[in-house]
Amino acid sequence: MCNDPHYFNNLVPDFTSIQLGDGKLIYSRGRGTIGNLQNIYFVPELRYNLLSISYLRDLGFTVSFDTEGNVILTDSAGKNQLLGTYCDGLYRTTGHPIEIEIHHRSHHLVLFTNSRGQHY
Repeated sequence: MCNDPHYFNNLVPDFTSIQLGDGKLIYSRGRGTIGNLQNIYFVPELRYNLLSISYLRDLGFTVSFDTEGNVILTDSAGKNQLLGTYCDGLYRTTGHPIEIEIHHRSHHLVLFTNSRGQHY
C-alpha cells in the first residue's frame, strides 16, 4: 500500500476496505502498479507506505530477520540485501533505493540500503 499517487503507473479508481491493526477501517482510493509490483493500493490516509513480506515471497524472494534487527532480502541467485532494520517497535526501510532482479529483468523498486550505503 502506498500513500503517494506519484509512484504509480496505471493508477485506476478503486474503493477497497482495509482494516488497520487498531481495528480502524479505511478505504483505498485507487490501485495500480509501482515498478513491477502489481495491484498496489493507493491509500492516502496511510502515514507510511507498507510493503508486504508475503508479496515479496510470492515473487520468489526469501526474507529473513536476524538477531541484530536487520531484515535481509535474498533473491533467487543468492544475493543478499538489507531491506530494513528494527526501530521503535517497527521494521523500517532506510537509505537509498537499490535495484533488484525480478523474473530475470531489472526493475527499480522502493527498497533500500542502510545509511552507510551497504548492501547485505
